[in-house]
Amino acid sequence: MGFGLYPVEDVSSKALQGMGQAGQTYASMGQNRKQTTTPPDPSIGGALGSAAGMGMAGFAMGGPVGAGIGAAVGAASYLLA
Repeated sequence: MGFGLYPVEDVSSKALQGMGQAGQTYASMGQNRKQTTTPPDPSIGGALGSAAGMGMAGFAMGGPVGAGIGAAVGAASYLLA
């Protein structure tokens, strides 16, 4: 609107669009959804990552022996979990 002096943007359509999106979001939150994916099984990559992390922590605490123990514990705990 306005008197033609300054261009003024009509924001009512944007507001209505935002209200519609908010309504859809709220409605989707009320739906019960079943999870269709299953958690992944233990993998070699996960065991290596766990062993590397525990090995570094063990090395920081106990040197090379601690690194070996930490790596073994990390890999075992990942694969047995």
